[in-house]
Amino acid sequence: MPLQVNELRNRIAHHEPICFDAANISTAKIQRRYNLILDLLDWLGGNPNKILYGIDRVRQAIAIVNAV
Repeated sequence: MPLQVNELRNRIAHHEPICFDAANISTAKIQRRYNLILDLLDWLGGNPNKILYGIDRVRQAIAIVNAV
């Protein structure tokens, strides 16, 4: 699990694409990673909604990509 989160972090930090499945645009993998992060925050005893309040725009970004 943590390896998946670290992989996502590295891709973002190195400005690599995160919404592609081969040559197709896909948000499935990023949605799974996002859900994993929410689960980990909850498992650690935190409230993901409170922790990410005001900075979480992942759902909005995924909706925009899926609308294209």
